[in-house]
Amino acid sequence: MASASLPDLGSFDPVEDARPCLLCVHAHPDDEASKGAGTVARYHAAGVHTVLVCCTGGEEGDILNPEMDRPEVRERLAEVRTEELRRSTEIIGYDARLPRLGDARHARQRAAGLLRPGSLR
Repeated sequence: MASASLPDLGSFDPVEDARPCLLCVHAHPDDEASKGAGTVARYHAAGVHTVLVCCTGGEEGDILNPEMDRPEVRERLAEVRTEELRRSTEIIGYDARLPRLGDARHARQRAAGLLRPGSLR
């Protein structure tokens, strides 16, 4: 999921890169923008290595912006949220992003038929 300008942690070597590291863990895409973005941007500008862990893909969430709540967006919500997250992390100044971790509830929800097809792969 990482873009060329935002490497995954595979490119981070803590021995070679002795900078302090700020690790942010957020539950959903867009949390990185609404919770602490200014702090991350400030530390990144000061040379601190900034890393984001986003625990879910957001594809099971609600669309709160009425202009985005359209069938073509809903059909590809996982892709839309991934692109929004990629762009947001570039703007804020994250150096790296871990792929989503998922949630133990999702296996139970999938087994019960409660998740949309293709979500939380």
